[in-house]
Amino acid sequence: MATQLRRVFPRKHYKASIKYLNGDPNYYYRCRMFNFSGGGLYFEPLHSFTPESQVTIVMDNHSPGTYGPEAYRSYLAKVRWCRELSHDDPRRFATGVEFLEKSHSIRGLDVVEDDYTCDLCGKLTSAASICRLDGSGCLCPQCFKLW
Repeated sequence: MATQLRRVFPRKHYKASIKYLNGDPNYYYRCRMFNFSGGGLYFEPLHSFTPESQVTIVMDNHSPGTYGPEAYRSYLAKVRWCRELSHDDPRRFATGVEFLEKSHSIRGLDVVEDDYTCDLCGKLTSAASICRLDGSGCLCPQCFKLW
């Protein structure tokens, strides 16, 4: 009997240097991510995470207006699964996360107002004028009128 995948979004291979927050809100650890999808990403941190816990991830190669995880500077994510990588490096953990929030600033470190990218047109829009949909989508005022 074939096993069905429970993925909502297809994975795309994408290696990049990232940082993640674990405990101390002023210290980010470096590691690498290896793939992403529209709903989350896979990375290999130095720490084990409990499923359903939250983690902040920061993209080192942030580039607004592009497609891919670098389109946002940081993500608040929920850990879906985590297991030790014994075959490669026993001090690393294979970890899959689901995106909860996307931001163009780093939570707690930036004092400037957050900017968001419109999910329809890609326009960078200030937090004061962004329109949220169900807590997950962001639309600029022009796209919100069309919605």
